[in-house]
Amino acid sequence: MQKKDLIRMLSQKKIQWLELSDARDRSVIISPALGGRILGIFLGGANFFWVNENLPCDWNCGGHRTWIAPEWQDKSVYLKLDRCSWFVDPRMDPGNYSVRHFEQKAMVEVAGDLDIVSVDGTHYLLTLTRQISLEPSVQTQRRYHSYAPDGGKAKSICISFEHSLKNRGARPLHQELGLWSIAQVNTPGLVLIPTTSFSGQFFYDYYDPFPSERLLEFKEGAAIFVDGARRYKLGFPPDRTRGAIGYLSKPCSDTYALTVKFFCNYPDGIYLDKPQGDRRNNGDVIQVYNHFEGGSMAFAELECHAPAARIMPGEEQSFGIDMLFFSGKRDEIINRAAGLLFPGRASDLMVACNTFLT
Repeated sequence: MQKKDLIRMLSQKKIQWLELSDARDRSVIISPALGGRILGIFLGGANFFWVNENLPCDWNCGGHRTWIAPEWQDKSVYLKLDRCSWFVDPRMDPGNYSVRHFEQKAMVEVAGDLDIVSVDGTHYLLTLTRQISLEPSVQTQRRYHSYAPDGGKAKSICISFEHSLKNRGARPLHQELGLWSIAQVNTPGLVLIPTTSFSGQFFYDYYDPFPSERLLEFKEGAAIFVDGARRYKLGFPPDRTRGAIGYLSKPCSDTYALTVKFFCNYPDGIYLDKPQGDRRNNGDVIQVYNHFEGGSMAFAELECHAPAARIMPGEEQSFGIDMLFFSGKRDEIINRAAGLLFPGRASDLMVACNTFLT
C-alpha cells in the first residue's frame, strides 16, 4: 500500500489520521481513532507495515499498536471465562485515544483511559500513552551512524516510540501487567533475532509446532521465515536475547526493506507473557507471530515486551523503543542489517536471503 492509497482510504472512511514528516519522502501516518496506531511508515515507496484493507474493522487493523500483557495468564484481559476462548475488548483496542500534543515535523502524543477487567475478575483503571517522535535516542543515533556511512544510497527514517502505563486505581500494581509493543509487517520476509551465547532451547512455541525448516541459525543469531500463511508463534526469553528484533523483506524485485526495533532487555526482569500452560517462572521479551490466512491477510508480527513494574496509584511506567527503517539495494540493506544486529555476519544473512527470499 502506497501513502496516497492509505490516506485516500482513511479519508474516504472518515478515520482520523495525522502525519509526521520532516522531508517529502519520509512520512509516518498515525491514527488516534484506531488505538493510537502507527499505520504507515513511508520512504517514498510502499508501506513498511501491513494494513487491513477492510478498515475500520476489529482490533486487527495493522500497523504498530500497544497492548498490555499477559495474554494467557490470570491477569489476561483477552481470555474469556472458559480460559480457552480469546477476544479483544474494544476498550483495549481501538480504545478511546485523544491527541495531547502534535507537531508535524517533530512528534505526536496520544493517550486513552482504559477501564477493564481481567479473566480472574481484577478491575483495572489505567491510562495508556503513546508518544512517537522523529528524533531517535542518542544510543540509536550512534548505532545508525556507525552503519550508515556517508555515500550510502539506502533511504532511511528513524523514529523514537515511548509508551506508558499509568495506574489510575486505588491499589498498587504488583508486577501484574506489562507494556506490549506489536508491529504488523507485510510478508514474506525474514525475522532477525540477535541471541546470546548459550546451549539448549532458545525459543518456545505458543501455538502449532514451529516448522524447523523455516529457521536458519548462526553464531549469536537466527533468521525465521514468515509468510502469513501458516500459524506459529515463537517466544524468546530475556536471558537469550539482546534487546533487538529486525525484519528483512523484498517488497519488489530490485528493492529490499529493513525494519529494526531496539529496546532495553533486562535478563533479570519479570516478563509476563508465555504460552498457555507454560510452567516457567519467567516469560518472553520477544515474540514472533506468523498469521495463517494468506492473501490480503498475510502478515507477521514483531513483538517486544517491557518488564512488569510495581506501579503505585497515580504513577506510571514508561518504556522506550527506537525503530529504524531502510529501503535500498540488496547488498547495502543486508550489510546494514548485519551491522546493526549481527556484526561480522553479513555472509550468514546473505545465505538466509538466498534460501528464503529468492
